[in-house]
Amino acid sequence: KHGINAEYGYSETLVQKGFRVARIEQTSRPSEMKGKPVSREVCAVITKGTKTHSFLEGQSPEVQNCYLMGVCEGEGQYGVCLIDTSVGIFTISQFTDDRHSSRLRTLISHYNIVQVRSVSHLKIIPVGDQY
Repeated sequence: KHGINAEYGYSETLVQKGFRVARIEQTSRPSEMKGKPVSREVCAVITKGTKTHSFLEGQSPEVQNCYLMGVCEGEGQYGVCLIDTSVGIFTISQFTDDRHSSRLRTLISHYNIVQVRSVSHLKIIPVGDQY
């Protein structure tokens, strides 16, 4: 493999092993820099949970759904967001759960969740309450 295809193959290997991969792009033209180093910036950070499907990257059209999960818990209430990064669909929900988190555990067992982000500083407004 050469060029772009080689980069995608190697970054895919690193992501599948659990690494975060930063994609760097050149942000200035060499002709404008006049002997100075060309400017480069991080344009994306790719993880298992943020990876998107792309035919340009040589991926198979048969994609397995991969979910990034955001969860917020407070006083027996859960706020959950599931993002299917393989196709760009997200679902949000809020529910009351028991002390064993049975509903949350059931939800997790039904999806191929590859990454979880927890938010502890948000306040959950109980279902049915006014804002």
